[in-house]
Formats: sequence, C-alpha cells, structure tokens
Amino acid sequence: MKPVSAKRQAQLRAYYALVMRLKLACGRHSEWSSECCTVYDIEPHHIDGRRGDRLLDPFNIILLNAEEHKHFQAHNSWQVRQALKMWIRPVRLAQGFKK
Repeated sequence: MKPVSAKRQAQLRAYYALVMRLKLACGRHSEWSSECCTVYDIEPHHIDGRRGDRLLDPFNIILLNAEEHKHFQAHNSWQVRQALKMWIRPVRLAQGFKK
C-alpha cells in the first residue's frame, strides 16, 4: 500500500471538515429530496469527480442518501452532471460559499 503524502493528508483533513460543514448546513435530510436522514446516513457525491481542486469544491459536492447516491452514480451522463451543478449552485451560494 502506498503511503499518503503530507499534502494529501492536509487535503483530506480539509475535505472532511468541508463535508461536515455541508452536512450541518443542510440539516437532517438529503439535499436532493426532503427525506429525513441522520447526519451519518448522508453521503457526499462529487458531481465531476474528486481529482485535483474538485475534491474541495463545495459546488462539486451534493449530499445524498445511499439510494440517491447509487442512482446518480449509475446515471452519470454529462446532462445529469450539468443539471446537478446548476441545481446545487444557488444552494451553496445561499449557504455562504463563494465560487
């Protein structure tokens, strides 16, 4: 197993803090539906993947329950990704994030 670099460790710490901030901001439900969940049942879905700066881009992350997450992973077309990005943008701006 390849060791994790110090740079990646710092990114992951920032990422986990960002995900927790997003979870607390969305309350106790999926951002896509109004289904009630616990904070631990909500999973981050990276609309355009996790590489590079996209890992820490809140406009690239949407919080879903496990069923929704599987759905969006199975239906990962360009059109679906664009719709998700357009849908999440005003949500993140309302939460105080800046693009």
